[in-house]
Amino acid sequence: MDLSCNRNGELIQYTVRCTSGNTNHRSVSTTAQSAETWYSLLTHAANANHMSQLARQPLTRDVNCEAIGLTLRTLFLSVATDVYGNVPCSEAFQGQAYYDEENSYITFTNFKPVFDTQQEVYTQLFKTLETANSTYALDRGIKLNARDLMYGGDVLKWKKLNNSLYLRLLMRLSNRNNEKLAPSMDGVRTLTPFEKMREIVSSPGVYPIFESNDDNATVRFSGESPNENRYGRSLDSYFTARKACEQLLMMMESKGTIGEEGPQPQRQDPRTSSFFQISGLNWNGAVSGSGLEEEGGVSGAAYLNRDVLGTYTAPYSFMKYDELLFILSEAAFRGVALPRQAKDYYEEAVRSSCHAWIDMNPNKPWSENEIDNFILAYANFELGLEFPSGSGSRPTYTTAQQLENLLNQKYIALFWVGYEAWCDYRRTGYPTLTINSGTQNDHVLPTRMEYPVNVRSTNPANYEAAVNLMRERYGQSDNMKCPVWWSRQAAAIDGLVNTGEE
Repeated sequence: MDLSCNRNGELIQYTVRCTSGNTNHRSVSTTAQSAETWYSLLTHAANANHMSQLARQPLTRDVNCEAIGLTLRTLFLSVATDVYGNVPCSEAFQGQAYYDEENSYITFTNFKPVFDTQQEVYTQLFKTLETANSTYALDRGIKLNARDLMYGGDVLKWKKLNNSLYLRLLMRLSNRNNEKLAPSMDGVRTLTPFEKMREIVSSPGVYPIFESNDDNATVRFSGESPNENRYGRSLDSYFTARKACEQLLMMMESKGTIGEEGPQPQRQDPRTSSFFQISGLNWNGAVSGSGLEEEGGVSGAAYLNRDVLGTYTAPYSFMKYDELLFILSEAAFRGVALPRQAKDYYEEAVRSSCHAWIDMNPNKPWSENEIDNFILAYANFELGLEFPSGSGSRPTYTTAQQLENLLNQKYIALFWVGYEAWCDYRRTGYPTLTINSGTQNDHVLPTRMEYPVNVRSTNPANYEAAVNLMRERYGQSDNMKCPVWWSRQAAAIDGLVNTGEE
């Protein structure tokens, strides 16, 4: 959750923390923050790996707990590589005896793992997701269902998460669709990301995926220690100090609707009042990347809505159905042969996002009919947002504008979902963000995070090897201006374009 609020929210201009000394929204990350993110992600990945290892012990083997561990390990390792670039993967988690992929028990330990390239990491992640998918046994349950705060022991839902995550990571490589990295269902071939996406979606019996908001990977806290949302213990000032970014509010502002009497008054996106609490009579925001001298004018800015995000029972989602639908919409838009059209996936994605956020809001701000009207009049796939001067209708989008609209709406829907919006921005260049006067890092929005200082001292040889690869390939060192391999920036350096489906 801290990753969503303190890092991603500031990096990707959802929020502006208006307190003295904060520099996250100005594209600065401290060494302590980099270390906290690194150790948090890799600790969670190590715990998931340990869960999978324990479940593989011959006398007490539990295949579903083994598969869940593999899915969760992939989730956290994928975020780690997306944040830092090259990371330990093939030699990770070998600090104690373990079972290898052939189920042999290995007693050799390794405390200085090699940093795999991001291409190698993704190849391994795809292989792990394939293994997990074939390991899940739907005719069996798991022990202690009550301890599963996400799915209550529903194995099918875990399998759906595994394959929906698979599609997330395949789309991450949209700029690298010339790479054959994913194993085919029969294990005979390797496929490009878009080829594998088509195989997954066309084989629901083998690869079930999310089908509704009921499948969302959402942790539902009981509110009783230790199963409580940690923000329940935070002071109100934690939320009031984190202002809504002005640009996000502008993106979520309806420009009006066309009625029988002409254009109607503008109205805010139905999710706005779930994300934020209004301050005063109007929805005002703070400017991301502003200089220190500009921070005094934010007293009337909206701020994070504690009633939705910060109670002891407030749920948290790692991935939701709307994200999957946006992924499928973009895939269809780029030419992948899927069962439905891009427009159909898109409109269901916006509707599902609205429902997910409204259901979390105790005030339930919009009705089903109002959501339909919002999609028709504002979040429509085919129509522009602005009214031409003196006109009663709106222009249609060009193809490029349709893609931008799709990705802008995905950006809104990804609010409070880890680092996903930042990843999509680096992959696509959308949304178009404003770089303001106070932005540091040579006025570059961060492209990755720096490795922690401890990594440099405890694993120096492999750290230096990873940094040397950055220098050789992209002319950058261990800084926040070096692109990650799957990014749009790196693909441009390598002379690649988004090739679509072959």
